[in-house]
Amino acid sequence: MQGRAIFSISTEWDQLGRGESTKLARDLDAVVRSPTPADIEQAKKNIQDGIDTLDQIEKELEQTRAKLANLKQRREAVQQDIQLNRSITSNLRTIPDEILSLIFEYYVESDPQASPWVLMSVCHQWRAAAVLARRIWSKIMVTHAVPSPQRLHKRLNERSSLGYEICHTVPLLEKALDRAAGVPLHLSFKFGDSRYSGVYGDADVISRQLLKTLKDRKVCLRIYELETKSTSTDWIKNVDFDGFEFPGLEKAWLTTSSKSLNERIKKTSSRLRWLNIEKNSDDVLDWDLSTRMPCLVHLWLSESGHDVPCRPETLKMLQNPPRLTVLKLWHVKLEPLPGDG
Repeated sequence: MQGRAIFSISTEWDQLGRGESTKLARDLDAVVRSPTPADIEQAKKNIQDGIDTLDQIEKELEQTRAKLANLKQRREAVQQDIQLNRSITSNLRTIPDEILSLIFEYYVESDPQASPWVLMSVCHQWRAAAVLARRIWSKIMVTHAVPSPQRLHKRLNERSSLGYEICHTVPLLEKALDRAAGVPLHLSFKFGDSRYSGVYGDADVISRQLLKTLKDRKVCLRIYELETKSTSTDWIKNVDFDGFEFPGLEKAWLTTSSKSLNERIKKTSSRLRWLNIEKNSDDVLDWDLSTRMPCLVHLWLSESGHDVPCRPETLKMLQNPPRLTVLKLWHVKLEPLPGDG
């Protein structure tokens, strides 16, 4: 048994072939007999030699790593230089800003959630072209600061939301209107409970300041799309829109709670073609679609409850629209008028 063990040890060392550092271990006598003082001294010398060799190897490895890191940095620098020169020779560089502006307009119009700020962050040329493309800045969300600190931090660090330019202060709204000067606007009101206050002051005061800015600059004359469906009913029902006019309005997402706004739209929006109304069950819907809105093509009526019977005045409203071709009813239960059989 002992001879087999010695043979095994010897065979393994022969296969490893460690050179000078294994001279003592390859001597079978050193394995089977007690070491002499000379053997011990030799073993200690071998250990120290091995340690010195390892130190030298570590130094060489460190030098090699430093050389490798330097080569990687040089490679990255050369790659960046190549990429820079390729960008200079790119055909995109030869496209005039006016053509880029048209491309940007198509990009924003084809994707409702596309943000112009994505285009602004590419390069100086694209930024200049994006500023010229006024139509891509036409979607503006008028809102006040969100009271929750966590949501507020996230919201205020965004330049846009779903493609809208977020305007929660008068200066931001002024800048947004300047960028979109002269083009039709898609305006969205998004206000929460007027009791909330944000870091910019009282939410109700801010919202009224924003609306005053819109009125003073006669922005409503340029609005072709208007949304109020995400606005708190407690806020919108108390707002006075007297003096607002919407002669260019073609699409509207409204709620029956916004009575003052709805009255102004009824009186001043003869070009309205697309109307979405979210109706509270207790509100009366008495829009004159036949004479006041002769261009209406699409009407979507949504009730706040489920299977709510359609009120008689609503049925009469739906009888005579001259151009209405699409009618969608959500949570509405139709019943025949008295005397219609």
